[in-house]
Amino acid sequence: MLSAAMNRIYYAGFYIVSALVLLDGFSTSKHRQLIGYFNKNYIKTGKVPIDLGEILDESYNNRVAADYHDFVYLTKTQVEEFFNQMKDFISFIDQMIQNRIKEQG
Repeated sequence: MLSAAMNRIYYAGFYIVSALVLLDGFSTSKHRQLIGYFNKNYIKTGKVPIDLGEILDESYNNRVAADYHDFVYLTKTQVEEFFNQMKDFISFIDQMIQNRIKEQG
């Protein structure tokens, strides 16, 4: 049950970042490719703070571990922490999207 929650937490981040990079004309269904593009164009350029950017990476790694590896256990506390971090991440990225849309008018 907790691994399913981690999966959904990650996908929330995946889809909001997918929406953001669509504004750049970039689209992919490949998870590592999307994360790489996001890191290169948003984290390394300072558009997104490093600590926020790490949330997507960490949630991806935990999602993969929980979905594909045996004997990986996430505690309720860990999942709740990722959930709260992802809410902050989504809020930040959503604001970026809103600002970009306003700029494009």
